[in-house]
Amino acid sequence: MIRQPVFFLIMIALALSSCQSPDNKPAVSRGENMDDYDFSTLENGDIVLKAGHGMISQFIIKALDEPIPISHVALIAKEDDSLYVIHSVARQVSGVDGVQTMSFYEFLKDTKKGSLFVLRHKASKQLRDSLIARAKYYLDQRVPFDHRYDLNDQKEMYCTEFVYSALKDVFGKGYFKNTALPQQEVLNFNPILSDSNFISLRVN
Repeated sequence: MIRQPVFFLIMIALALSSCQSPDNKPAVSRGENMDDYDFSTLENGDIVLKAGHGMISQFIIKALDEPIPISHVALIAKEDDSLYVIHSVARQVSGVDGVQTMSFYEFLKDTKKGSLFVLRHKASKQLRDSLIARAKYYLDQRVPFDHRYDLNDQKEMYCTEFVYSALKDVFGKGYFKNTALPQQEVLNFNPILSDSNFISLRVN
C-alpha cells in the first residue's frame, strides 16, 4: 500500500540505521541518569511515547511534522516489580519482526532528552489490565511488522497501529488519528497527548 516516495525512503532508512541502536546517543531522556526518574507510579496498561535519535526516528518525525516530535509508542506491562514494554518493531531494527517485548529500561536507551511521555487511560484498572491482555494476544499471535502501513487489517501492525488496535479492541476507540502523507495515510502521535480520556504522568 505504501508507494513512492514514502516506501523507498522508509526502506533506505531501515537499511542504513537502527532507531534502537545502543551506540546512538545518551542513555535517557529528560535527564542525564536514571536517578532523575521516578517510575514507581507506572502501572500495567500505561502508554509510553518517545522520540529516538536514529535515522528512522528522524525520518518519522520529519514525515509526520507534528508540533511535538515523537517517533515511537509502546504499551507498558508490569509484573510484580518488573516493567517491560510491548511494541511493534521491524526486524531490521531489533532482529525480531513485529510485536515483541523489551525491558522498559532498555527501551529508554534511545530516547531524546525531553521527549518521554507516559499516559494512563482514565478507565478502571480492570480495563487497563485488559489492554495489556489484548496486547499479549497480538504478541502470542506473533503479528509481523506492517511495512505497508495499512490500517485496514490486523494481520500486520506498525508501532502506532499496534497500540491503536489494542486500544480500539478494549475501549472501542483508537485515539490516534490519521494524517495524510504523499500517497499514504498513517497514524500520527500528537492527538493522544491532549485527549481528555488520558492523564499525563510525570516521571521526573
